Amino acid sequence: MDGDSAFCGNCGNKIEPEESAEQAYTVMETESNIEWQINPQPSTKVKNKAGISIVIVVLLAVGGYFIWQEVNGQKSIKPPITGSGVIPDPTAQTLVIRNQTARSRIVYLESALMLYSFDMGRFPTTTEGLQALARNPAGTGSWKGPYIEEGVPLDPWGRAYVYKNPGNNNKYDLCSVGADGIEGTGDDICNLK
Repeated sequence: MDGDSAFCGNCGNKIEPEESAEQAYTVMETESNIEWQINPQPSTKVKNKAGISIVIVVLLAVGGYFIWQEVNGQKSIKPPITGSGVIPDPTAQTLVIRNQTARSRIVYLESALMLYSFDMGRFPTTTEGLQALARNPAGTGSWKGPYIEEGVPLDPWGRAYVYKNPGNNNKYDLCSVGADGIEGTGDDICNLK
């Protein structure tokens, strides 16, 4: 056998397999004769997987668009079956994302408050507030800030974090008033919880 070609066992002639875009042949030589075997078509599973991937990407893009609109305060067109539980409600997803963002920013601010206290020997007073992390409150020489970049962040609802020193249950209280904007309600997100 020479490469892809074969020799006829009876007549000794060289046999070249025919190939086309649709099918390929393989020559198999046995003791008594030559067998031609058709190779199967390339699998269509690859094409199906690519189609499914495109559908998933489109669904993620549409879902991301709804979340982006909610986060940026724009009215979105809600899918009609949102309330049925088939498609997650973008508003509920947005609330979860905002709560997680508020908790992350509180942890970030707590880290900055710890650095401030190492340098100053105390936490900022309620009057000094979180602004003491961005600029020197009293012009003291031991302040080595700024301890946060780009100023004090707002909570995900665009409101200032509530800072109290001394706190009710801690050295200081640091809270977001949550979605309702009212301090002391069940949706507040604090360093205590």
